[in-house]
Amino acid sequence: MPTPPAMPAQAAMPTPEAVEPTPLPKVEPMTPPAPATEKCANCGQPISPDFSRCPYCGAPVEKAAPAPQIPSPIPPVSGYTPPPTPTPSAPMPTYGAVPPAAPKKKLSTGWIIAIVILAILCICCLISGIYLWNNGDEILGPILEQLEFYSY
Repeated sequence: MPTPPAMPAQAAMPTPEAVEPTPLPKVEPMTPPAPATEKCANCGQPISPDFSRCPYCGAPVEKAAPAPQIPSPIPPVSGYTPPPTPTPSAPMPTYGAVPPAAPKKKLSTGWIIAIVILAILCICCLISGIYLWNNGDEILGPILEQLEFYSY
């Protein structure tokens, strides 16, 4: 009995222990954004005025009370008096009565009967035309022969 042909060699799958993990890239620590205008009272690092705690040591940031803003008064204009507010004393005039809307006219009974008869005639013509189209030779053939239509 002949021996079967040899199978091509398959690449051996590496075991999970044999695979070396790919090292992750180094990530720099985050630095606080925004310009630093204050310094932490605990560690002395520059911090943003938006922070409530120091990002370096975690100490609470004491904020200075903002200076109260005093609105500047607008000086009155001398010699100015505001215009009087108008008050309606008389009703608005009407410029003619609006004519009433014309009533809608109904179709008379005669028109309705005429439309129904016309629709029935159209349906009958359609049905007879379809019937003659399909069976025209059987119906019209003998009639045309009797009239000697083909004798010319």
